[in-house]
Amino acid sequence: MEQSFIAVVIIGLGSSLPEVSVSLAAALKRRAHMSVGNLIGSNVFDTLVPIGVAATIVDVEFDAAMLRFELPFLFALSIIVLAFFRRARGIQRLEAAVILAL
Repeated sequence: MEQSFIAVVIIGLGSSLPEVSVSLAAALKRRAHMSVGNLIGSNVFDTLVPIGVAATIVDVEFDAAMLRFELPFLFALSIIVLAFFRRARGIQRLEAAVILAL
């Protein structure tokens, strides 16, 4: 397994589990807006800040495959989630399962 994959999984789990617990608590209290705001804010922060901090300390190199696969995948997933949010009825269980599966 590549070191970058292992690092992404460990950092991803470590930074996402607190947001998941806060979002679940908000959803159980019927405060969906708080859950959505928490997830969007944490995703933006968790995506940009670690890379920015690392790049200020040392030069950061990216594999070309990351630009060909991961970046378009994240963009497409973001568009799908935004499309689900824009609908009047919000995100239903089937749509949430699709997002989790992706």
